[in-house]
Amino acid sequence: MRLFHPLELFDEPTVPTPKSRIRKSAPTIALLIFCFLCTSINVGIWLSTHAARNPTHRSPHTLDSPSPYLGLDELAYDPQLEAGQSFANHPFLLTQISEREPRRVFPVDPKQGLTVVGTISPDIRRFVVRPGISTVAQFRTTDYGYENCTLHFSVPSSATEHEQTSINIYTLSTASRLDAATLSWSTRPQRTLVAGTWLAANATASVLSWKCAWGQYQTFEFAYSGSGPGLEFWQNPKVEKEGVTITQQSSLV
Repeated sequence: MRLFHPLELFDEPTVPTPKSRIRKSAPTIALLIFCFLCTSINVGIWLSTHAARNPTHRSPHTLDSPSPYLGLDELAYDPQLEAGQSFANHPFLLTQISEREPRRVFPVDPKQGLTVVGTISPDIRRFVVRPGISTVAQFRTTDYGYENCTLHFSVPSSATEHEQTSINIYTLSTASRLDAATLSWSTRPQRTLVAGTWLAANATASVLSWKCAWGQYQTFEFAYSGSGPGLEFWQNPKVEKEGVTITQQSSLV
């Protein structure tokens, strides 16, 4: 019978690292540390400069538009031909705000719908004046030499009420384009009362005239003033001089 004895365990001898290897790796480690420090400094400089700038982004609608009508002031015009020249300017923004719900934002495109050919967004917009609800309209005056403006109403027969309603007309103090997606009673610009009128279905009225420079925004608020049932209709810009418009007449006379 054989006897087995456990083998003795011996610690593996530590092989010393040659000094030559240490000397060769030292420059590599130093280079890595140097690269890390340079990278850290560059990142710190980039973060500090961008944090200090705090850039502000401007909407393209707030930028000045250069006049394309260079040299037209030097031309001679026939007063007789210019005297009767005019055209209707429709609002590009027509939306509502609510005094009773100051933070409410009304739909931007209420007539938008899905059809077999895709999403359709007609230019038809709603005009509403009743207790607690006002309508904001914004225009941009266009064309050279048509700087005599008149605010004009031509209420269609399809309006909801045939009884007269008293309406206050305010100008809104802004030189920039309004954003219908954020416009509400609480965010609207400061207003100034400029006129008042009575309107009903089939009514026509010219309520305000002023000098209007080319390229400027003209912004109005139409508010219920306490008398009558209110007024509501859909305005179609394809129907000339229907709804609320600005008539721009020649100023070259």
